[in-house]
Amino acid sequence: MGEEYGYKEIDANMGRQYFPKVWTLVPVSLEDEEFFVNSFQGSDFRDCAEFHMGSGDNQPDEVILFVDNEDLIRLLEESTELYLFGAFNRVIVHQIRARCTVKPEDDSAEIGQIRKRLRTAIELKEENKENTYLYRESIDRRYATLDDGRPFRFTILSYELNTYERG
Repeated sequence: MGEEYGYKEIDANMGRQYFPKVWTLVPVSLEDEEFFVNSFQGSDFRDCAEFHMGSGDNQPDEVILFVDNEDLIRLLEESTELYLFGAFNRVIVHQIRARCTVKPEDDSAEIGQIRKRLRTAIELKEENKENTYLYRESIDRRYATLDDGRPFRFTILSYELNTYERG
């Protein structure tokens, strides 16, 4: 699976190494294997997601993602499995596709703490001017997603990686 677009399956250890580095995060249905993610598309989702990487075969890798787009919420509620696409680049572009189960989460103390950590991370980026692409409108959008978005838990089943040189 995935060979036609250059994706190759990678093991959980390599997935755990690469996936948290993504600059972008985009949920996509399993039918859309041809989806192309670039390193800047979906960056607001990345700032509204927390990665929980397992440490062995018995601990699953999970992503908690806050979503406030009604069409995407509907897709996530109707799906049992889908892909999370992400990308980052240095000299080589790394596109990562994680096949996941997805389920809505209720607000809980855990979700509240995750919201708080993500809000703090966005505030630090804003204060440090770490990412020049974070304009006021973009920052406000991220805060609104955290405040009003529905949390979803993605449990990762497998990872695939596609790499290519920019240029």
